[in-house]
Amino acid sequence: MYKYMKVKIFSAAGGNSTAILYDLSCSKIDYAFLNSIIQKAYPEVEQVGFFEKGEKYNRLQMAGGEFCGNSTRSFACLLSELDSGKKELIFEVSGFDKPVRATVERLGDDSFYCSAEFAGLSGNISKKQINGKDVFAVDLGGIVHILIDEKFFPIIEKTIKDDMKNIKNLLGVDSEAVGVIWIREEGGDVYIRPVVWVKSINTCFDETSCGSGTIAVALLKKKNVSVVQPSGEKINVYFKENSLVLSSKMKKTFSL
Repeated sequence: MYKYMKVKIFSAAGGNSTAILYDLSCSKIDYAFLNSIIQKAYPEVEQVGFFEKGEKYNRLQMAGGEFCGNSTRSFACLLSELDSGKKELIFEVSGFDKPVRATVERLGDDSFYCSAEFAGLSGNISKKQINGKDVFAVDLGGIVHILIDEKFFPIIEKTIKDDMKNIKNLLGVDSEAVGVIWIREEGGDVYIRPVVWVKSINTCFDETSCGSGTIAVALLKKKNVSVVQPSGEKINVYFKENSLVLSSKMKKTFSL
């Protein structure tokens, strides 16, 4: 049914694995089905993207149509590998309406350092309240992140996914994808715990790292940040004129 399908899986900052399907003959209506098949076969995969060839730029289309910062950089690593290690790349991704420029540096056989630049990604920030405490919704277009302070909203491990959905529903936040990001600051470092729900494919993951969530933290703080992910590694965001850059170590963990 799906001829010539190839799959590569990349992790970002030690977690949040993305499976990218390419050389694939199928319709977009198959994306949700293939997403479920891949995630059952590879339990470490937190999101699935599809390589779509374009006349001007190739495109990463996520199964749920969302914007994903880590998948964007996974796609850059894939494109680099498919083009003899090319270091500078331009492509499109779902949930973001401008071309992305990326740089890929190979660190080893299966490891990379990847930066992706997003022009004009300023985010729409709104302040809300839960039980008299401020929370912030950061709308990135293809995903909305709700940022909450862990000291006011402690993490309850057993119910964290239900708590994420309850917070989303309480605030009336709706998008292709919604994340709730618990934030903790300790010893001069910023730590995040992201839980992300994607509407059209109805997935909810307690994520091991989150690029778009790190972007949301940087936009809220209005400064360059280096954020510790649940994996223990860091993802970095720095601002340039009219753009921002997301970067971290990446690793190819599977190839078929």
